Amino acid sequence: MRIVGMRRTGGVEVAALSDDGSQVTVIAGLEEFWADAAGHLSRAAGGETLSASDVEFVPPVLPGARVICIGLNYLKHVAEGASATRRSRRTRRCSPAGRSR
Repeated sequence: MRIVGMRRTGGVEVAALSDDGSQVTVIAGLEEFWADAAGHLSRAAGGETLSASDVEFVPPVLPGARVICIGLNYLKHVAEGASATRRSRRTRRCSPAGRSR
């Protein structure tokens, strides 16, 4: 399940994005989702379904949350990560909008 955040009149909600990216189905409000994320992810989304083109996408993170991004997208990077004790690693802090700082 791919989750997304979306802003609507009542605030930010967490939703499941359809496989083709054309629809979102509401899972829960942002705070409610994070109060039991594992529980929500273990069940199929059952809320309102909307066209993805009709919603404003936002990061599905709580205000003030810290998001730390570590990229291990190549086998070489994984090996480099394992040998981090020999040299320093760089990490990027991501802003709520998903941009690196």
